[in-house]
Amino acid sequence: WRGIKPKLAAEKGAIGCIIYSDPNDDGYRAGDVYPKGAFRNEYGVQRGSVMDMPLFPGDPLTPGYGATKNAQRLALKNAPTLTKIPVLPISYHDAQPLLEALSGSVAPQSWQGGLPITYHIGPGHTKVHLKISFNWDIKPIYNVIAKMEGSEKPDQWIMRGNHHDAWVNGASDPLSGMVSLMEEARGMSLLKKTGWKPKRTLIYCAWDGEEPGLLGSTEWAEDHQEALKKHTVAYINTDGSGRGFLFAQGSHSLQHFFDEVTNSVIDPEKNVSVAKRRKAYDIANGATTTSEQFQLEPL
Repeated sequence: WRGIKPKLAAEKGAIGCIIYSDPNDDGYRAGDVYPKGAFRNEYGVQRGSVMDMPLFPGDPLTPGYGATKNAQRLALKNAPTLTKIPVLPISYHDAQPLLEALSGSVAPQSWQGGLPITYHIGPGHTKVHLKISFNWDIKPIYNVIAKMEGSEKPDQWIMRGNHHDAWVNGASDPLSGMVSLMEEARGMSLLKKTGWKPKRTLIYCAWDGEEPGLLGSTEWAEDHQEALKKHTVAYINTDGSGRGFLFAQGSHSLQHFFDEVTNSVIDPEKNVSVAKRRKAYDIANGATTTSEQFQLEPL
């Protein structure tokens, strides 16, 4: 988690933190870069939250309870998940001259990246001036919640969710997953018009403020925690989805459910089940399992 880097840096005495994505990870060392390929080009910058979310996610000013209009809020200086030092993400194009300016010991092999330089640990003689502008205003965010009452077990909730906010245009994250969710909801609505009803209550959720720190989902859950504990039996999220091979993570209790679904849904491109196509992918990439069961990866 990237937020651990500035946290540890501050604890060790750093006064600022600059983060970049190395081409070894998702740049030209991984494959052709955009626009020729899918990987990050030299000017691409990874945006993302640097809050201490392992401590707790959501609104940093309302830990453990919903950030409603009249909720009591911590002072900014007392918010434990806010980064204590300024942090700036940059591209590997901009990172290279900074790395070249470092001297000191040569970094261990596991720390060497994909840029055409030898990586050093530092320090160096170059001074970096870091200036960041930030808006600390408190603003509203908007979740969209839709509910379809169950016919036999209305007190048991099946929840489907994804966030609708994005760092930039969000073509993949979150809109590919949001389109999947909305199309599914549309299909359920059409079925209901024919007289069909789900056995359990379905709740569709479009969360806001996910990228800054899981704000919308966390605050809604904190504000409705008693009802969620009492009624929710499953939550299924689709953040990003696309053509190709299915990858899923989840609780072990959902293993048989996903196994049944993935073996019954046919991939239209190859005319085999989703589970069989994923198994072929795993074998092609060195997996030795012979199980016909779809492997739901742990969270």
